[in-house]
Amino acid sequence: GINAEYGIFALLVPLMTSKQVLNIVKPVVTNRDINPAANSKFWLPLRGFTYFVKHPQLWPIVLVPLCCALVLDLVGVILLFALALKPQADAFNSIDGMPEAVGWLIAIILVLIEGLLLVVLITNIVFGHFEGKIFEKTMELEGVKIDDKSKCSDGFFFSFWMAVFRVILLIVTIPINLVPCIGTVAFCYINDLLYTWEMHDPFFGALGWTWQQQWDHISRQKSAYYSFGMGAMLLNIIPVANFLFAFTNNVGAAIWCANMYKEMEASAAAQAASTTPPATATETTPVVSLDV
Repeated sequence: GINAEYGIFALLVPLMTSKQVLNIVKPVVTNRDINPAANSKFWLPLRGFTYFVKHPQLWPIVLVPLCCALVLDLVGVILLFALALKPQADAFNSIDGMPEAVGWLIAIILVLIEGLLLVVLITNIVFGHFEGKIFEKTMELEGVKIDDKSKCSDGFFFSFWMAVFRVILLIVTIPINLVPCIGTVAFCYINDLLYTWEMHDPFFGALGWTWQQQWDHISRQKSAYYSFGMGAMLLNIIPVANFLFAFTNNVGAAIWCANMYKEMEASAAAQAASTTPPATATETTPVVSLDV
């Protein structure tokens, strides 16, 4: 099932030393226990950004929401740093034995994470539609047109609760950031799998997969999902720019899904060729749909 490891880890991290946390998240950061394919997924969110820059066809989709988002995020970050930074730093520095520099560092990290939470709330509530559109357009540019079945009632219900659970998990795990630097990496690690899953939801919806089929697929390449999510989450904690990355991370996810679909199609074609004579085919853009 969807592991209790999240809840257990979230409860234990504040009680751990930095060394203990590092021993848990180090494999994800160093990629020593995962395969090269998973390692490459860590950089895919950044590739999504460069792909977005190089493909002007994607710009009109996000221009208006991005401008609105950047204004909202800029105002939010200014307010957070102006109103929330000093009170949080003072609260930490009032703890006996807490070095002043460490108190300020923790406060700054918490403000950045609070900014991330603001991004998640705004993008999910206000701009989620545009994230789906840029995902679909990227897949089309990659030669795959999707028919998203998650827009039906069952799929929408699953997507809604996925977003709600992700926001709850983000809020619950914020205290992990009390462990300077390493806690932030742990925070990203705990939240990244669900984030990647959420970005792949339009593709899974197009395939008509149930949540169990989706989880079975993710479980077979969990390290790749963790790696992609880690790269995306680290981009998302960069102030102001995180709204742009919230969109371009979906571009990276779409590139991955398009490649997955092409591999699935090639595998199916090879299997069909082994049992039936080859037939003349016309070159068309494949549509990921299971409609009868």
